[in-house]
Amino acid sequence: MNVTPLRVKAAGIVAPSQRARAKDVAAATVANKTATASTRSNSKTHMPVIGSWKVGSLATTVTSAYSPFMSYDPFTRGAAPVGVRTAHIEDPDRQGRTLAIEMWYPAAAEFTGKDRDVALIDRYVPAPGMPEATQAALRDVAPGEGFFPLVVYSHSTGGHRREAAYMATHLASHGYVVVAPDHTGDTQTDLILDASAGDSGASPHRMSDEETCATRPLDVVLTVDHVLAGVDTAITAVIDPQNIGTCGVSLGGWTTLTTNAYDSRFNATVAAAPSYGTHGPFPQTAFQTSLLRLDWDRAVPTFILAGDPDGMLVLSDLRELHARLHSPKRFASLSGASHFHWGENAEELYEFYRPMWEAGGVIEAQGTDLSALASMPAFSDLCPNWHATEAYKVICLAHMDAYLKFNTQAHEFIHGNLKGAFEERGIILDVA
Repeated sequence: MNVTPLRVKAAGIVAPSQRARAKDVAAATVANKTATASTRSNSKTHMPVIGSWKVGSLATTVTSAYSPFMSYDPFTRGAAPVGVRTAHIEDPDRQGRTLAIEMWYPAAAEFTGKDRDVALIDRYVPAPGMPEATQAALRDVAPGEGFFPLVVYSHSTGGHRREAAYMATHLASHGYVVVAPDHTGDTQTDLILDASAGDSGASPHRMSDEETCATRPLDVVLTVDHVLAGVDTAITAVIDPQNIGTCGVSLGGWTTLTTNAYDSRFNATVAAAPSYGTHGPFPQTAFQTSLLRLDWDRAVPTFILAGDPDGMLVLSDLRELHARLHSPKRFASLSGASHFHWGENAEELYEFYRPMWEAGGVIEAQGTDLSALASMPAFSDLCPNWHATEAYKVICLAHMDAYLKFNTQAHEFIHGNLKGAFEERGIILDVA
C-alpha cells in the first residue's frame, strides 16, 4: 500500500534504448550458450536435468478432481535442494542506480535435505530494526547441473526482494532460477528510514509515485540483463535464456504486466492482486492504472490472481483487467483473501494497519476513501494466510511449467478443473 501524498503529473516511461540494450544482451547470451552448451537438451521437448534427476519426474502420483490419472503435482516441494545468493547491480544509464538482487536456484545434489534443516538454512534481516527471518535455502552453495528457466519476481510497494521467498524456493526446488530485485526507493527499508527521520528535513528515501512507476519496469529489465551477462557466473551458466517468466504482487504485479511492453524476452506472467482499477479506496491505484502498458508485441500467457475481499482493490476492476488481456489467460479469485494475504505473516501486518484505518489515521494521500478502509473485517474473519501463499506458489509453478517448460500436464492443470484441485485442500477459488 502506498501512503505517501499523491503527486500526479505526466510521466513517460518508454525507454527504447533500454529495451534495445536488453535484446542485445539476450542475443549475445543465447549465442554464447549455443556455442558452449553442446550437450544441452532441447528445452521445448525435454525437461531440464538437476544432477541425476529430471524435473518432470519429481512429482508423486496424485489422484485428484482435476484429473484422475494425472501424476503432475505442483503442490509438493520439488526434489532439488535450493541455494540462494545475493548480488548488487548498477545501471549507468540511470545515474548509477544500484539494486540488491536475490537469486534462488537448484543446488547440487550433495545438499539434498539440508535446505530444510533449520540449523543450516539462510537467515537474514529484511530491513533495519526488523526481526531476523529465515528461508528454506542454503546460502552460496554450488548450483546443480542443467539448464533452468528464469523467473523474475517484483515485490509489492514498500516491500522487499525476499518477501515471497516461500514461492521462490518452491520454484527453485522444481528446477527454476528465480531472481528478485529490491526496487530501491520503494522498499521496506526506505519506509523505515523515512519514518526514523521524522521532521528532520532529511531528503526522503522513498520515491514519488510517478518515479516509482517509471523505474520499476526498468529495474526488471536491468536485473535480467545482469543475470544473463554474468553478475554471478555460476548462476548464469545454468540459466536457459530463451525461457523467462515474471511474477509479482500488488504494484509488483503491475510491474510484471507493464514490463512485457518493454522487453520481448518474457514469455509468461503471473500477477497477484496487481495494482489496477478506478473504484478502489486509493487514488494511487487509478494513477498506476493510467500508466499500465498492455501494448505487448507478442502473446504472453498471463494468470491474474485476486483476493475477495481484497480491501485495497476491487474485484470487478481486476476482472476488467483480465478481459483486456489477450489469450492465453486465466483468472482466479481466492475467497477470504485480503491484499496482505500473498505474503507470509499477513495477519501481523494486516492487524497492525486495521485499527489505524478504523481511526482514520496513517493515510496521507488526498482522495483516499477512508470509509472503505474502516469497514475492513478482522483477519480472523478471512481465510488463513496459508491459503493464499499455497495458491500463489502452486499457480506460479504450474503456469511456468506449462509455458516455460511446455509441460502438457501442467497446462492441463492450469486450464482444467483448477477449482477442484484447490477445493480438495480446503482452498476456495473462483476460476474463470
